[in-house]
Amino acid sequence: MSSYIKLQDPAFSWADRYLIEDFVQFFKPSYALSGSRAQVVEKITLSATMLQLILRVNRNFAAPKAGQHILLTVEVNGVHQQRCYSVVSFNNNLLTLAIKRQGKVSNRIHQHINIGQYLKISAATGDFVLQPQHSNQPILLLATGSGITPIYAMLSQLCKRQHQQPIHLVYIDKQPILQQQILAMVQPLSNVHYHQVNPTQQLSVNQDWLEQMVGPIADYQTYMCGNGGFMQSIQTIWQHNNISAQLYYEAFAPVAAAPGTPQQVTFSNSGISFTASDTLLLSAEQAGLQPSFGCRRGLCNQCVCTKQTGVTRNIITGEVNNGINTPIKLCISQALSPVSIAR
Repeated sequence: MSSYIKLQDPAFSWADRYLIEDFVQFFKPSYALSGSRAQVVEKITLSATMLQLILRVNRNFAAPKAGQHILLTVEVNGVHQQRCYSVVSFNNNLLTLAIKRQGKVSNRIHQHINIGQYLKISAATGDFVLQPQHSNQPILLLATGSGITPIYAMLSQLCKRQHQQPIHLVYIDKQPILQQQILAMVQPLSNVHYHQVNPTQQLSVNQDWLEQMVGPIADYQTYMCGNGGFMQSIQTIWQHNNISAQLYYEAFAPVAAAPGTPQQVTFSNSGISFTASDTLLLSAEQAGLQPSFGCRRGLCNQCVCTKQTGVTRNIITGEVNNGINTPIKLCISQALSPVSIAR
């Protein structure tokens, strides 16, 4: 009988596997038990708060679709933390991310991640991608701030495949990033139009303002990513025109819930209860708990858990979940009644 034991053997605990992974990485830094390991090859300052991080991925990493994101794992004070970042581009095994300086993980990347260092990344994921059924329709791309990163990837893909219909990019930011790259991309193409808007106190995001730039909004399949206020304005306009089915979007900042009636939430496995009026994740953190999370935007599934009883609302879609033993995401769920969660 062979004495060889596979690393996936049940005899090995996860702690054992990570110890072995650390040992192997000492000799082969690109090795990972799961996901991929990527080496930092360049750091480029885009603005006072934005950094472009270029990673060389290993062969385990599958090419992402434009608009998708990855989870990047960074050690902060001895604890492995994961955060979600949209892919700006992927060429010749080089993965480019744009990272805004906010929060402990992004700050760590800005200050302490060095060229040559290896980082663990997940496979690319996400449903905010160009829809194939719209390949012959006019496209409208809307972005504010760092929300330009997935939108830039979509614009790049559209330009590369020589999309024949009109394409309009409207980008609102005082200090736009990737500006030179965007201008170089659109300049040779007569059907691609770039509108860079400097936000002011007088700026009013309404239908007339938008249609002065791009024409009738009903003509377009629209993709947007940006801050909550801007996205809410656009959603309202599209709803008013009964064209919400032509709008695809992704929030690029933690989603805030409107204040609700405080409800008791119980993590049944641990017997811990707390009062929640905001999202379940934020309310748990305010109660001193530390649930796992990655993106705080409902994208990465790191905070998914089972709601055993009670009623919750998805604060992005408005969908009410009153089922028993159903999965919810803590970061975008708000309690509408007392809730019990298997955690």
